[in-house]
Amino acid sequence: QNVRLFNETREALEQQTATSDVLQVISSSVSDTQPVFEKILDSCARLFDVQITALFLVGDDGLLHLLASRWQASPGGEPGWGVADLERAVVKLGDVFPAPLSETVTRLALDAGRVICFADVRDGADIPVVVRKVALRLGLNYSQMNAPLIHAGKGIGSIGIIRRALGGFTDKEQSLLRTFADQAVIAIQNARMFNALEARNRDVSEALEQQKASAEILSVISNSVSDSLPVFDKILQSCKHLFGGDELDVLLVDEQGQLRIGAYLGKAFDIVAATFPAPVERTPAGRAIRERRVVHWPDLVHGDDVPGVLRKMAKLIGYTSLMFAPMLWEGRGIGAIGVARSTGPFRPKELALVQTFADQAVIAIQNARLFKETQESLARQTAMADVLRVISKSPTDVTPVFDAIVAAAVQLIGCDSTFVFRRDGDRFTAVAGATANGPMEDLGPPNLAIEPALNFPSRAMQDRAMLYLPDWGVIELPEHERRIQEKFGIESALYLPLMRDAQCIGLLAFASGRPHAFSPNKIAIAESFRDQAVIAIENVRLFNE
Repeated sequence: QNVRLFNETREALEQQTATSDVLQVISSSVSDTQPVFEKILDSCARLFDVQITALFLVGDDGLLHLLASRWQASPGGEPGWGVADLERAVVKLGDVFPAPLSETVTRLALDAGRVICFADVRDGADIPVVVRKVALRLGLNYSQMNAPLIHAGKGIGSIGIIRRALGGFTDKEQSLLRTFADQAVIAIQNARMFNALEARNRDVSEALEQQKASAEILSVISNSVSDSLPVFDKILQSCKHLFGGDELDVLLVDEQGQLRIGAYLGKAFDIVAATFPAPVERTPAGRAIRERRVVHWPDLVHGDDVPGVLRKMAKLIGYTSLMFAPMLWEGRGIGAIGVARSTGPFRPKELALVQTFADQAVIAIQNARLFKETQESLARQTAMADVLRVISKSPTDVTPVFDAIVAAAVQLIGCDSTFVFRRDGDRFTAVAGATANGPMEDLGPPNLAIEPALNFPSRAMQDRAMLYLPDWGVIELPEHERRIQEKFGIESALYLPLMRDAQCIGLLAFASGRPHAFSPNKIAIAESFRDQAVIAIENVRLFNE
């Protein structure tokens, strides 16, 4: 009796120690279940004198997965239970998984809702087919016990042990395995709750970072109403910080429908800049603008529906995913924000945030536009008032008025030169001229013949209509304009006839060294100066009469 009680006490102590050790591992490994599984299997192998121990879990795919296993050779040296034999047996067992849950012993344990035991899996009576199939696959005969892993009434896996000795397992052994199964469930749920909490914390931290970035951008917008570039730079810096972008840019649509780089952050500017300007409809960013949504290519190298130019650029520069968020104003596309990186595709939250940044960029652009328009309007009103003041002070002489007009116009419109021509019969003469540096002393030869075939001013005066030639590089120039282009580098020009009673009495001309230099807004300003020139001429004529 003393020996029996001593052995029972020692056995109970070993079991308590084992369960205590498992609980200690659980407490020190809340985010990772694998150390707990390993400790449970080690304890089973030691306490139950078994040859194979395994832990199975049902995955998100609905299949049963082998998460951990242990084996130890039989000390008796029986055939089939040596080191090499058990190594082969465990490999065969691993080859079966993942497997459909319905074809496993785990399914039987989960259906029973308790520990199940089989004293002789090969020759015993009423052995389920699935149990016998595993024994035949391993080529062994043994006792087997499986304890289900159940949480909140849902089966999530099992612990299975195989012992070479036939005859089954005692109630104490079944109870102990049930305890280990419960501890495994605790570890799994701890890890799930911990990881869920960590994910929520990451989401909260990420949201705070995003809100902070958005607030900082709004702060830059409020402090930079006249210039959108600081806002663009802040947006690209925020994208790089939040998403790990490698190459980032802000692309803007110009007045000619071309996409141009408004801001860039990255190491491949020279390579990217060589592809711009480009027509909106021919660019990947243009797709985002046309479709009015964020466009995302998660795998530029191997993905489908990747434009050839993007695949080539990705291989050349070294990024793998790219997205463009459109910048829209009143239904019209005005640009896009592009972010490329080599760390995998963008998440939906990241795509949505870049669209928010794109909307903020639109605010910055509109602020700068309104500020510029206000400044231009003020400058225009001031210039017009100055010219009217000169008109009021010079009722008998148009020369001061013309000088004031060309000086104000060249600055306000931002062109290279402005001229006033007076017509006298079939000839015309430049009577005032100015560049950005001031009045022109040499206005060219006087009394030029009005010959539409020889020069552009003649054409405008002959047709008595505005003549706008936006790009001298694509038209045939008369000899007079070829000499002007060679000498002054003129690439575009605007001619506005001075009309009185359907008669052309002169011409207001504007020239620039840039193609397409005169936007509709600038043409409207030029027409205002033309009207003032006509008023001045009429005032002097009426005064003289």
